[in-house]
Amino acid sequence: MQNKSISDTKFGRDLIEKSGAHIPTGLTIGGVAGTSVWETEVSYNMEAEIRRRLVIAPLLRNVAMKTNVMTIPVNPEAGDATWMANSSFGTTASAGAAQTHQLKEITLNAFKVASLEYVAYEEEEDALMVILPIIRDGMIRRVARAVDKAYLMGAGSGADPVKGLALYDATSAVTATQAGVATIANMRALRKDLGAWGLDPSEVTYVVSTEVYYDLLDDTSFQTMNQVGVQATLLTGQVGSIGNSPVLVSSMFPSKPATGTSSTTTNYGAIAFCPGNFIAGNQRGLRFDTQDMAETQRRVLVASLRTGLQQVTTNLGQGISVFRWIT
Repeated sequence: MQNKSISDTKFGRDLIEKSGAHIPTGLTIGGVAGTSVWETEVSYNMEAEIRRRLVIAPLLRNVAMKTNVMTIPVNPEAGDATWMANSSFGTTASAGAAQTHQLKEITLNAFKVASLEYVAYEEEEDALMVILPIIRDGMIRRVARAVDKAYLMGAGSGADPVKGLALYDATSAVTATQAGVATIANMRALRKDLGAWGLDPSEVTYVVSTEVYYDLLDDTSFQTMNQVGVQATLLTGQVGSIGNSPVLVSSMFPSKPATGTSSTTTNYGAIAFCPGNFIAGNQRGLRFDTQDMAETQRRVLVASLRTGLQQVTTNLGQGISVFRWIT
């Protein structure tokens, strides 16, 4: 009636989409061959798999860097003044003991982290949906996770040049056997080990592994977030409080080692630290580059950024204490 093929009408296209097992293989209807599979519908709503929360990077103070090396002056605690006896008034001793100012400097370095991926032209052409935003999202997540893990326990050399927080406490004062469990007492011992840095609970943050977190849940003295505020869980990832100091869980910790296999670099279970004693420097934020490669008929995508981590001062201690599993 309309002088059109059935496949050119909405009604006809709906019929063709319903072509399935009820149409024998080899029989062609509307230009579409019958298949031996049931009807298939493709949703364009993308579902994301589980995403591990970034914990360490959002806690740290960030500074912008114009070059890859930045020198920052530091003015630490400079000691105490001298109390004078009345007999010293009017003498050369009346001014107190001579002191020397304690100004020093720290060096913040920015290191590059990058992720690369190739996409063939045919992969884009044959895909049912636009895949570049999906690939871009995955690459950004890779870079973000690499930075979060490096901030927590980076190697400080070689392939991972960032010195992570855990490495600033090379010899832990707080440990537990691999056959045992982590307790609230262990977490309080971490804060005690901070010394002057641990005096103000609001300046201390606990970051624990999943194993330590579940151990704490079995400790009846652990204040879970249903007692100290539900919204903090939704906004910051906080899952509890110990002595008014927040507790967060990071999946970047290594798994609890089996009995007899612990080492000084893989047995981290938790840290207590003062974010104010550490600075994260960013020379360049996340950059995303893409280029077509005609000779291989594909597109190359690169995501990268330059960042680093540095401790501010040690005159009152490291500002971090690490809980480790031992044999």
